[in-house]
Amino acid sequence: NCASCHSRHQFSVAQARQPESCAKCHTGIVHPQVEGYDDSKHGLTYRMRSGEMNLKSAKWVAGKDYSAAPTCATCHMSATKSLPVTHDVGLRVARAHRPVISKKLKNADRKRKNMFSACGACHGPDYVKAFFAQSDHILNAYNNKYAVPAEKIMVALRKEGKITPEPFDEKIEWTFFGLWHGEGRDPQKVAQNFKFDFLGEAERLSPGIAKRIVKGP
Repeated sequence: NCASCHSRHQFSVAQARQPESCAKCHTGIVHPQVEGYDDSKHGLTYRMRSGEMNLKSAKWVAGKDYSAAPTCATCHMSATKSLPVTHDVGLRVARAHRPVISKKLKNADRKRKNMFSACGACHGPDYVKAFFAQSDHILNAYNNKYAVPAEKIMVALRKEGKITPEPFDEKIEWTFFGLWHGEGRDPQKVAQNFKFDFLGEAERLSPGIAKRIVKGP
């Protein structure tokens, strides 16, 4: 409800514009968005220049009313030079990261264009396009190398009767979940977790399954 972002004591728009408000929900091992933001250039710049953010302004358009740094609200909700304020945080999100296999959402091109409007307040169009091209490349590489083979292996294990239909009652289900949660969100860990933990447990349950399912080196 509204009080999730706007404190019921003040109902402050300035409070809702700060990333700390989003940290109430978007934090932790399952969805560490705030931790990612805090470690990013955006988060670091916000902490250093938060006094320049004009957070109490009636209108709050990036590139016009402030330019010091973006917050979560800047990109996902607040007005841009070509878009109005929205409380639908999905209108600018073109790709879903919650599923095992990251996928494009319905109307992805339009949603990506909306996000371009937010990014374009501070960055040039070539930079924005290059950033999202790099992002898509990384996500597609992850899908092809880890997510798709892992999901195929889990499906095969269930068909073979090696694991039950019940969720999270066996070790490999937790290992599978960990491929894109917790350490699985760390590029330095995901390959290690996939090769040694996930494939190791899959091979224990069904010898030779990796060779049957996983393609390539």
